[in-house]
Amino acid sequence: ALPIYPETDGLLQPLPDDGWKSNFAKTAAHVKACKAIVTVDTVTAHIAGALGVKCFVLTPTSVDWRWKFDNWYDSVVRVPYNHYDKIPELLRRL
Repeated sequence: ALPIYPETDGLLQPLPDDGWKSNFAKTAAHVKACKAIVTVDTVTAHIAGALGVKCFVLTPTSVDWRWKFDNWYDSVVRVPYNHYDKIPELLRRL
């Protein structure tokens, strides 16, 4: 079983350590099985977007040019630094 962290109210759980970090097929399978993904600007965000999985990308105060346009993927939402605290509520609404 995956740990549930009290500060997240049981909403966020890390992926199991089964080699997904070095195998994109496993990464994609995990992402597809999730209701939503919360990540920073990594390949995980792009896999979620390509698969149509709801994804919240945590971005810093000064946004990289790639995320200034929120229309890369319909399922991906950019969450700026000053709104990180809204993630639990966004996940509850899914």
